Amino acid sequence: MSIDLHTHTFKCHHAKGTSEDIVKAAIQQGLKAIGINDHFPMRYLPAPIPAADYAMELSEFPDHVKEIKQLREKYKGKIEVLFGSEVDFYQPAIDTIKQSLEPFMDDFDYLYGSVHVVTDWTIDDEKFMYKWEEQPIDNVHDGYYRVLEQMAKTRLFDVVGHIDVCKKFKKFPSGNLDTRIGTTLDAIAAAGMVLEINTAGLRKPVGEIYPSPRILEMAAARNIKITLGSDAHDPAEVGYCFDKAIDLAKRAGYASLVTFKKRQPSIVGL
Repeated sequence: MSIDLHTHTFKCHHAKGTSEDIVKAAIQQGLKAIGINDHFPMRYLPAPIPAADYAMELSEFPDHVKEIKQLREKYKGKIEVLFGSEVDFYQPAIDTIKQSLEPFMDDFDYLYGSVHVVTDWTIDDEKFMYKWEEQPIDNVHDGYYRVLEQMAKTRLFDVVGHIDVCKKFKKFPSGNLDTRIGTTLDAIAAAGMVLEINTAGLRKPVGEIYPSPRILEMAAARNIKITLGSDAHDPAEVGYCFDKAIDLAKRAGYASLVTFKKRQPSIVGL
């Protein structure tokens, strides 16, 4: 069964295409299920972060929910339309995040927990490239995986998004981070979270899938389950390079994927 749980639309202000465009593209790709998980409103991020460039406003979210429900009915029998959201985890605002999500919890099929902000800057935004030069690269990576661990320990989310997105600009650590990453993966496993194989990295400077083969092997050793996400920011990117993602998963020993319905996971063939 082919699924893509990670897609975005024009509503996040840095992607193109409507939710229906995404659904139509998924049907053309022969997918059995498509998840639309636009970025959850993130005005809770610290002031230097241009939150309006990354997500819709909270006031827009109810209409977004309504639209996805309508698409689910319209395309019933052709494809399963799933409703998710990619939530930007930021520990100082965890109470605000929970309160903002609460009215929609009965609507979600799944929630992604992702980290883009470690302190007061977005590690995968070109606008903040200068920040990488202001501190040791190893410190950024270490801090990133520590925040991911905090995110997993909240047990608020179902899927870990693009786990090693910190490599996007080829800013690789000089040392071996297996111990640090292993501790983060332990927290992910304890929380019962699913790890996303995200093909967006193939479209970025790093030219690699998230996660690396090494991290995926470490996840498999901990019996962490996986799912697939293109992180499409254009309908043309739906299902992007999933053949490579599936090959990576099989080489790590995986034979199945996880999909969701009303926050409940189910296993499907790879």
